[in-house]
Amino acid sequence: MKPASNPAADTSTSAQTTTTGGSAAVVALAMTLGNVCAYGFVVLAARSMIPASYGQVGALLGLLLVVDVVAVGLQANAAREAATHTGRGQTRRSLRRGLIALAALVVLGTAISPVVARVLDLDGPLPVVLTTLAAGFLAVSGSAVGILQGRERWTSFAAVQLSSGISRLVVGGGAILIWPTPTGALFGVAAGAAVPMTIAWLTVTNRVLADDREAPAPSEEPSTRSSALHDSHMLLALLVLSNCDVLLVRHVLEGHDSGLYAAGLIVTKAVLFLPQFVIAVAFPSMVRSDSAQVVLKAAGVVVGLGLLIAGGVLLLPGLALTVVGGPKYEEVAGSLWAFSLLGTVLSLINVMVFRLIAHRRYAAVAPLWVGAACLAAAVLTTSSVSQVLTVTIATDTAVLLVLGWLTLRSRATT
Repeated sequence: MKPASNPAADTSTSAQTTTTGGSAAVVALAMTLGNVCAYGFVVLAARSMIPASYGQVGALLGLLLVVDVVAVGLQANAAREAATHTGRGQTRRSLRRGLIALAALVVLGTAISPVVARVLDLDGPLPVVLTTLAAGFLAVSGSAVGILQGRERWTSFAAVQLSSGISRLVVGGGAILIWPTPTGALFGVAAGAAVPMTIAWLTVTNRVLADDREAPAPSEEPSTRSSALHDSHMLLALLVLSNCDVLLVRHVLEGHDSGLYAAGLIVTKAVLFLPQFVIAVAFPSMVRSDSAQVVLKAAGVVVGLGLLIAGGVLLLPGLALTVVGGPKYEEVAGSLWAFSLLGTVLSLINVMVFRLIAHRRYAAVAPLWVGAACLAAAVLTTSSVSQVLTVTIATDTAVLLVLGWLTLRSRATT
């Protein structure tokens, strides 16, 4: 006998689907516009500087992405806790972690800035200090944004994401126009990072805390405390893998060629970051469920966007060249489709890693570090832009296959 349908359940499911779809659309629009603005800043920097100077900026932005692992780890940890716990104590604890990270990054960044400047062949230590200051602001913002993400307050979450891109373009771009040097560019990045930090902090303190009940944070067991370190450790390995090529390329190629490679990575980073809204919206669901559907849908969007951009690069090479910096980067125009392929592979790796982080399956950190080490060794043996690009795509693809196997294996075990 066919069971009777439940109209109330059908209505509830339909409403939930509509809400999820609407939230995804809002976050997707905000993050896409924010990323477009952020990449507008990168393009402005590339067009305003000679390749040698932009090579320094590219290396510093790569360094910022690596140091930003602290912010992303804090965001993931805060989102996972906010998705399963509520209360003012929990919210305040997450915010406090962000402030501690800001202080630690500023002190450590200032102390090691002369060494980093020499390793990256920079003009001086000040751009490194500004880079770590920006990372500190992003850490505070990440702890607050993670609370909004875990509570699924998507409108506020989207507002912070949009403000991050707009401030990077307006404040950072204005600094470049006034002061077209690596120091000026990173000063603009740091000043721009203070804007979303302020918005996120005020949103959480004025809205989330006002709605929370007065309850202490649950006691932190050793496993809970260590999870934040494990999150950051895995994300650090991911970001080192994603950026060690642009950091090392300055040691194997001359300034002009390293600038060409950094310009090509504009396409890579566009493909990498455009589908980030999928991970942002899906992460709370990943925390609560081990369903494979979320991962498959995210991977489908990533591949679709990657193919779309690669096709656009092949069909409209002149437009693509304009986006990455203009005629002075013409030598890399024929390889831009391959840079888009690299971005697709890296974005798929991101999906796999965040799915594993959601369930605290940290074994994936081993292939990430091994892949980064293999990539570093391979890049150091290259002597041209095409060789660096080839070994990077090959190594990242191998890491993706290993992570895919680990994901399937972990689901089978579960």
